Amino acid sequence: MGLHYPVTDYANVYAQAGFSFIHGTAELINAAERENAQFRDLEGDFPDSSFSVSWVFGLDVEVLSDTYLVFEGGKLFKDTGTGANTFQFSTGLKYEF
Repeated sequence: MGLHYPVTDYANVYAQAGFSFIHGTAELINAAERENAQFRDLEGDFPDSSFSVSWVFGLDVEVLSDTYLVFEGGKLFKDTGTGANTFQFSTGLKYEF
């Protein structure tokens, strides 16, 4: 859910917030190797918490009729057990039909 605000006739800013659900399993090959020591705690089910608050801010600029150049960035997930953060920064084309 979010807000969308036109700043000019051809550009809009937006903000969205929601929840993310992430679940995975990690397998560490060669766990005994010295350079893998920092990753040993991540083996098995990952992340420790599956739900997280997520948000994104963006700007879209109309370049053709109903076609926009999009720039956005935000936080998708934070694991409370390990403190690992997942961020998204992207650009692309959006077509509205």
